[in-house]
Amino acid sequence: MLLRCFIILMIFALPVKAQVSWSDSARIITWLTDNSDYEWNGEPLPKIKFETIENMCITLFPEGVPDPCEIGGYYNDETNEIFIATTPTKHMVEERYEESVLVHELVHFLQKINGTYETIKCRRGLEKDAFHLQDKYIDEFGLPEELHNDPLFALVMSSCPQMGGFLNSGGG
Repeated sequence: MLLRCFIILMIFALPVKAQVSWSDSARIITWLTDNSDYEWNGEPLPKIKFETIENMCITLFPEGVPDPCEIGGYYNDETNEIFIATTPTKHMVEERYEESVLVHELVHFLQKINGTYETIKCRRGLEKDAFHLQDKYIDEFGLPEELHNDPLFALVMSSCPQMGGFLNSGGG
């Protein structure tokens, strides 16, 4: 009996993959408001949920999932929920990727409550600040360098499509 209790205790003592929490959100929100023009006046923080990359791709692209589809997370502004991938994308590293994604998605939360959604030309325009603040946070808090956003990817993903231009591929 004692041996069984010891084994059960050891199983529960095994390290569990670190995941971000509500307290991380509050700390990150404070940092974001200190490092941007965004304000937070105690609005309810988004609920954090974890989902597979495959399921997030299906949710975000119901008409047909692009190949490849690599999504680290997204903010659902209708339900005030942040979804974070259960595993890092192929362009991320395991260490602290959830925290990096949470920073990015909390920027979108702040954009929503600050009225930024109503002032942009297209939804992709929201990405510029999110990428910038995410990279600044990575530097300041010593997250792995590999979590930085690729500059060309960030530029393309934050650019609004131009009529007749090469970026006229959706978004908005």
